[in-house]
Amino acid sequence: MGFSLNEIASVLSERANKPLDVPFQEELKAMIVYWGARVMKNSLKNNPNNRRFMQTSFVVPLEKIPLVDCPINYGCELQTACDIPAPLRTSGILYDYVGLPTMDSPFAYTKEELEPYLAHGKYTGNHIRYTYKDNRVKLRNAKLQKIKYIGIRGIFPDPRKLADCICNNKPCYSDDDVYPLPEDLVQEVIKAILTTELRIPNVEEAVEVDINKDATPSK
Repeated sequence: MGFSLNEIASVLSERANKPLDVPFQEELKAMIVYWGARVMKNSLKNNPNNRRFMQTSFVVPLEKIPLVDCPINYGCELQTACDIPAPLRTSGILYDYVGLPTMDSPFAYTKEELEPYLAHGKYTGNHIRYTYKDNRVKLRNAKLQKIKYIGIRGIFPDPRKLADCICNNKPCYSDDDVYPLPEDLVQEVIKAILTTELRIPNVEEAVEVDINKDATPSK
């Protein structure tokens, strides 16, 4: 159980007495994303084990990198067919998982400058590796042409950036999907926006969100 971005924005617009103001709700979504990233960082700083409650997982198709962009020294690569947003910057972790779509066979992350050495290493040459560049996850290994999809898991501060990616013949994200923020942190975000952004008085405690009663998802 969780709340969608539309539902959280609807709760806030109700508190601001603007329940039918669609442009205002779009502004609220940007605030939610901003404050959501802040409270996630604070939560992970205090308890790194909370990562599992904030992760988003999806499977995306791959495409062959155009020949002009293919580093000759490494052979042609594969990359995600859509842009993958950068994850939340915390603890030095890039993505929690990049690998086969079964989500049980991870690939190793590599820095691009190390690839010339790893590509010809006795124990690393045939291993599947990935790097992140130009907003794409790129696979390193000329023998990977049979891989058509990869699974990715990470903490994305703005999941709306996944809307242009296709997962199972539909966008990987919409504002009606569950927003990757635990319910207790949703309360913190709502309180922060009410007091700091909207400056609504007499908000001393986190607002208790009752989606069934108070929120009407925006269209």
